[in-house]
Amino acid sequence: MYNSKKLKYYINGPDNNTKIKMIKKIIISTKTYNLIKYSNIITFKSQIELDKKNMKKIIKKLFGYKIEKINSLIGNKGYKKFFIKIDKHYSVSEIISNLGFKIV
Repeated sequence: MYNSKKLKYYINGPDNNTKIKMIKKIIISTKTYNLIKYSNIITFKSQIELDKKNMKKIIKKLFGYKIEKINSLIGNKGYKKFFIKIDKHYSVSEIISNLGFKIV
């Protein structure tokens, strides 16, 4: 059960004329489903150059929700994975369903 949805979020490149795609996709698997359901954590796959500060800005801009905590890890295939804990007053399953996923 692996599903992902590609997001279209670009930031300006070094010369401000090029656009760099930073967030690749939202990861939905059995493990991340449990994180969504029980821990209010959403998982993103992104470019390795993206750091926690910029990721926080991107998530606030995309969704407008308060972020409690961000953890990240670097995968062995040249990507970065972000685990973003949304504030307990919001529901990650609502965010996911607004993006088009069905969370039961």
